Amino acid sequence: MEKLFASTMEEPSMLRYAIAFPLLCADFIHATHSLCPEEYPHLRTCALGLCNNFLEEIARQASSCILDTCAEQRNLSEQVRNQIFLWGRMLRSGCRRQIAIGKKQREASDSLQHFLNYNFFFNMKR
Repeated sequence: MEKLFASTMEEPSMLRYAIAFPLLCADFIHATHSLCPEEYPHLRTCALGLCNNFLEEIARQASSCILDTCAEQRNLSEQVRNQIFLWGRMLRSGCRRQIAIGKKQREASDSLQHFLNYNFFFNMKR
């Protein structure tokens, strides 16, 4: 049974069935017969030992998987943070240029509008 569990834990497509092993061990206690009560303590200790071993291995595998996922997420987060920092610097420098261009255009537009208004009113007075 332990060899089957080990092969189940090695095969990624079989991992979903790993929980069946501790459940099966938990049912060993119910396999005793009322005419053989002397088997119950031994069967119980063996079943609980196997169940604990299987659950510990499943927990170890899950912990390893979660730690790997966390490490990968941290690496991705670092990459994204660096990209955002670079984009922010590029945007700030680009925004400065755009703001300066916008100010120049607005000043030119304002001076042209002032000139047109002045000429319009000046021509109306004549």
